[in-house]
Amino acid sequence: MRKLLFLFLVVCCSFTSSETPIKSDCTCKGKKLYGRVKVVKSDADFVIKETTGNFYNIIVKKKDSPIYLENCGEWYFTDDNFYDFTVQFTDGNLYDFIVKYTSGNFYGIK
Repeated sequence: MRKLLFLFLVVCCSFTSSETPIKSDCTCKGKKLYGRVKVVKSDADFVIKETTGNFYNIIVKKKDSPIYLENCGEWYFTDDNFYDFTVQFTDGNLYDFIVKYTSGNFYGIK
């Protein structure tokens, strides 16, 4: 029984990771995580989950203008077809990363 429990824990732990998929240069899957963002319902570049808690991968500042989006975590949400990447929101457990929004001056990756 102990061997079975140990095997179960090893398998479960191999599928979970505390590492963020976001690289130190503020990219994920080769795309930069700042700029113009379009929300879609399927086939997104990133599936993301929102939080207000302390467990997140990136802090995002929503910008009012698409001008000067040069820093990690600066997102301008748009509906037009000129965008840098797309996101799909989820409440489930399958996502690429977790975002937390801020109105302050500290944003970007941990």
